[in-house]
Amino acid sequence: MTHIENRSTLESKAIVFGAAVLAALSAGAQDAAYTFVAERGSGAAIVRVDTEARRIVEHRALFARADCAEPEKLRFSRSGALLAVADHDREQPRVFLVRPDTDAPPAVVRLPGPPAELRARGESFVICCESGEALRLDADTETPAASWAAQTALDPPGHAPEDLLVAPGGRRAILSFQKDEPYGPRRGNRLAVLDLPGLQTRADLRLPHVRPELHIPGNRERQGPGPELLLASPQANVLLVTLDLYGVVALMDLDAALAGTITNLTYLPTAPDGKWGTAFPDRGLRFAPHGQDCFLVCNAGRKGGAVLIDAGERAIRRRYDVPHGLEAPVYLAALKAAVAVCPGKLKQRKGIQILKSYKARKSVYVFDFSSPATVRDAPVRTVELDLRLFGAAAVDPPNSTLLFLAAGKKEPDTILLFDLAAGRVVESQPAKGTVGRIESRVRPAQRGAD
Repeated sequence: MTHIENRSTLESKAIVFGAAVLAALSAGAQDAAYTFVAERGSGAAIVRVDTEARRIVEHRALFARADCAEPEKLRFSRSGALLAVADHDREQPRVFLVRPDTDAPPAVVRLPGPPAELRARGESFVICCESGEALRLDADTETPAASWAAQTALDPPGHAPEDLLVAPGGRRAILSFQKDEPYGPRRGNRLAVLDLPGLQTRADLRLPHVRPELHIPGNRERQGPGPELLLASPQANVLLVTLDLYGVVALMDLDAALAGTITNLTYLPTAPDGKWGTAFPDRGLRFAPHGQDCFLVCNAGRKGGAVLIDAGERAIRRRYDVPHGLEAPVYLAALKAAVAVCPGKLKQRKGIQILKSYKARKSVYVFDFSSPATVRDAPVRTVELDLRLFGAAAVDPPNSTLLFLAAGKKEPDTILLFDLAAGRVVESQPAKGTVGRIESRVRPAQRGAD
């Protein structure tokens, strides 16, 4: 296990990092990191853009290791000084901790199971594993600073976590548990609320099984609503949960959920025809184009579609005609537009199974929120490119019209710098391998500008 430096060393380096970040900001430089898989070694890379010159000025691997098998999800800490990269290797699941503004090798923290999701909490990270554990990982510890296990903390025991939300303020975390265990006592179809930083159980919220006719006979995993994605609006006091098998989003009071109860529960079907059980909503965004929180939720069901939800009204304001499998949208405040690419995920019922497939498209999908009229009436605009598109990240979300796109003819092996305002690619570079996920480094000074 790699040694992680002590707190005083980290604090000294943080000062240096802060100065480097301020210098980069003054020079108009913004960046994103991505995970990649390559034969010579897999890991994570960073790509930096001069926003004034509109060109890539740096593109390098942060690390590439032969023993890094399946790097996938990654998150920056709040300051951007630390990057956590989750390796989904089932034999050696772990997290690599990287300081992207230095040449220091990554620190390694082993996990009890393959990581399902990780989120930043200040300069620490909260991680949930497919095996049922949740961990809090601080930058100055070789082992988790706190841990929790759904197998023992919940009754009946919890199954594999699906999503993880660190609530505003950082005092609670919410985990979604989608499926029941196929051959055992562990149960999903619930939310677990944990106190932070210690990861004590605050509540076990069992979601109502209101549509049993949508459960799949003969499939023990699929005997409930199937909670997946978690989004929160503190402004509207709303917690949004996508219910995979029911094809709806569930909205409830956020403060009550964090305290341990489900109140004011509302269901909104997200399918284009408004029916239950077909939409498979599983990607979304919270944003505030005109000062009021909204959710944009995209479906993976065959008929596709996306919905704009007014968080305050708890109602669908608009349904959009888009294909299935849009990735989570990115919001560009400079244009008041949400942008998504389409890796083309398709989920559908077949017999007693839910089947998944992927076919990426070449289009950039643009949702126009520039005025109340466009919110109400504007169709989704598309920009066609020459390569298939698999992921997107904003270069400077509050201020820029630039995007990083992961692209390729068959697989994501290219990084594009795309100008949404001009509708064209301004630069293209080979990726360091096959791209997994890509994420912007949003520094504290950039936050809060929806």
